[in-house]
Amino acid sequence: MILDKKAKFRIAYVKANSNTVLSTTRSMDPYRLAIDYKYKVLDYYNKLLTHKPSFLLFVANPWFNTEMRDYSGFNEIFYRALSRRVFIELIKKTDDISLYYPELAGKGLRVCDIANLISGLIFIDDKSVMHTGNDQYKAYIYTNPNAKNRYLTKNDFDVLHWSPSAQQPDVIEDFMHDNY
Repeated sequence: MILDKKAKFRIAYVKANSNTVLSTTRSMDPYRLAIDYKYKVLDYYNKLLTHKPSFLLFVANPWFNTEMRDYSGFNEIFYRALSRRVFIELIKKTDDISLYYPELAGKGLRVCDIANLISGLIFIDDKSVMHTGNDQYKAYIYTNPNAKNRYLTKNDFDVLHWSPSAQQPDVIEDFMHDNY
């Protein structure tokens, strides 16, 4: 059982020639996971454009992302919470980026400088290996209200609704009224 950052273990020794059962449990909280992963998004700093909008795309595939099982809307809660942490919280962090990425020492970059370059995050839950039809994937688009290179809103994605047969993103969130 994990409490905060401490782990509790219980060990029991059984008698010889008897059956032994080992069981483990793990609980996941989407908000806690977002706190833990907020700097992970910055790992892709080298993919960002400095003078044009840049989106980072993350695909959760059941073959490679075994932790991301969308029970009770977990993924949507996590994706939104993670996006808010990057767009609203990290935008205020003036720490030198080299604290987190030593290879950037001496560049004069701060965490907020990198977070400012992220125009948005797109998350796709790829279910194509398990489903057919219109439920092969779920898409979530979150835009950064503090982006240095053109702030995009929900209206910028209206083109996605022009085709009646196309599958629409499940969420398009611009945090317009959530930026404080």
